[in-house]
Amino acid sequence: MTLAAPNSNYHPREYDAFIGALKKIGHPAVEFLVDALKSDNKGLKFLAVQALVTIKDDEATEPLIATLMSLLNEPDDRQFAGIQLEN
Repeated sequence: MTLAAPNSNYHPREYDAFIGALKKIGHPAVEFLVDALKSDNKGLKFLAVQALVTIKDDEATEPLIATLMSLLNEPDDRQFAGIQLEN
């Protein structure tokens, strides 16, 4: 299974629906989402972060925290990472 990078033309409701669908899939989606955290595609990485924060699976905790800490070191990504850490 491969996740497609979110298109910047997506409407916020479509994006939210996609996150909601991943949450309904739950644990079976975690492995693929954790792999997406390693992507060079920032949109895909952000989608994976948001989905994993929503799913709240223990298996994703360490890679998710590592990714968020990495994003905090990037000036353009700090706000996104900070918001996700609050969740």
